[in-house]
Amino acid sequence: MFIYLNISVNKIPTLKVIIVPNIQLCNFNVLLSSIVFLSILLSRSLISDFNSVLTVLILLSRSLISDFNSVLTVLILLSRSLISDFNSVLTLSILLFKLFSTVLILLSRS
Repeated sequence: MFIYLNISVNKIPTLKVIIVPNIQLCNFNVLLSSIVFLSILLSRSLISDFNSVLTVLILLSRSLISDFNSVLTVLILLSRSLISDFNSVLTLSILLFKLFSTVLILLSRS
């Protein structure tokens, strides 16, 4: 469980509590589950900063962080200044898509 502080422009800051199971990213299926989980959080507006979500997905895909709870903790610490403009977001999205496409191709061959 962790507490997420949601601060938006022209809105009152709100605290949200998210309960997250301890998921180990040991295989590709779990990785995909984690990405789906992050997407659900984003769609439910529990995580309002898409840039931070994208950064976390890149960290997940590179297996720099193996524990999903740690990833969500890092998400709290990230700021929008890590990705400052839309072009960077677009570039990272394309790279992430290519990465997963490559992984899927490799998995289908084995």
